[in-house]
Amino acid sequence: MVVCLAACQNSNGPSDCSQFKTGTFTYINSQTGDTFRVERNDSMQYETVLRTGEAVALKVRWINACEYELTQPYRPIPGEPTLATAPQPKILTSKILKLGTNYYVYASHLDGQDFGLSDTLWVAKK
Repeated sequence: MVVCLAACQNSNGPSDCSQFKTGTFTYINSQTGDTFRVERNDSMQYETVLRTGEAVALKVRWINACEYELTQPYRPIPGEPTLATAPQPKILTSKILKLGTNYYVYASHLDGQDFGLSDTLWVAKK
């Protein structure tokens, strides 16, 4: 039991990311200063820029307890070619690096592109 206590206290990563799998969160884009509202359920994430109302819906797939993928679903445009020529969705993979009481720090990268970011997602005040 002493060994377990010592090992658990020396954990380098998050211990319970499940509290952030669903809920309403906010973050501020450090490049634009825009505040985003993020609403996440078990399968979808909706992000809205509060200043403009611009929104996007993303599919969520949890890879493990502290890592997930976001994919924007393909929506065919009427009159445009469909599945055979549909663009492949881009996948943003995010890993939760640090947990706080009402926030988490994450790092994300876009598959196949030289794009990465690290930021903090805060639990929205009710």
